[in-house]
Amino acid sequence: MAAPLVLSADADDKGYIAVDLTLDQLQRRNLAQNIELRRRFASYLLTIHSAVNVGVLALVFLIALDRAHLSEKVLITLIASTVAELAGLILAVATYLFPAPKPRPDRPPASRPEKRG
Repeated sequence: MAAPLVLSADADDKGYIAVDLTLDQLQRRNLAQNIELRRRFASYLLTIHSAVNVGVLALVFLIALDRAHLSEKVLITLIASTVAELAGLILAVATYLFPAPKPRPDRPPASRPEKRG
C-alpha cells in the first residue's frame, strides 16, 4: 500500500525539480536537517567558547610571568565568568541537542483503557 501524497514541490519556474513527497519522507528530511543544524550550533558554540578560554588562559599566563597586571578581584571575576560561561554552554547544548522526548500516543485517547486506582 503506497503512502498518500501530501506535498508536491511545484517550483519549476524557479528551476527546482517537482518532487512528490509523503508525510514520512518529509518527517525524515526535517529530522535530518534538524540534526545537521544542531551539529553546526554545537560546533559554533564550542569554537567560540574555546577561543574565549584560550584568551583567558593566555592572560593568566601573562600575569603569572609578570608581563601583564590585573588586580586580584578582576582576575577572580574573569575566571569565574569563564566557568559560568562553560556552565551556560553545557546547559544550552544539552537542552537543545538532547530535548526531552515527546510522548507519542499509540492509540487515540478514546480507545485507551482507563486507569483505575
